[in-house]
Amino acid sequence: MNVEGAVCAVTIFTAPAIVGALGLHYQQIGMFRFGALGAFFQAMFLFCTVILAYFDLRMRNLAVQLLYLAANAGFTLAFSRLGFAWYGYGYFLSSLLAFAVGYLMVADAVRRLPYFAFVANNPSVR
Repeated sequence: MNVEGAVCAVTIFTAPAIVGALGLHYQQIGMFRFGALGAFFQAMFLFCTVILAYFDLRMRNLAVQLLYLAANAGFTLAFSRLGFAWYGYGYFLSSLLAFAVGYLMVADAVRRLPYFAFVANNPSVR
């Protein structure tokens, strides 16, 4: 998380230089910054899904993945209709929402870890 956050922060702060070096228009700096923030939250979201998969919580993992799919499609469609100034907001917000929900699911799973480890996956208890 620290490395990803540091790379994201450096990318955001040096966005004008990066955009200039890539030959893009300076009007795209905001979109680039929201893309970097969205990538940070997507990486954190993927980390949460790995933990959910490790705990064998398939339904929670599926639910949060479907939430990300629907949020990304919905937010991106909604913000793309608002015009060029709003590009990037949909990806950022969907990644943020999916990370928040995924984090809450992981926090709940860690809180109930003894149950998941010794009862939920134990065939002799069922």
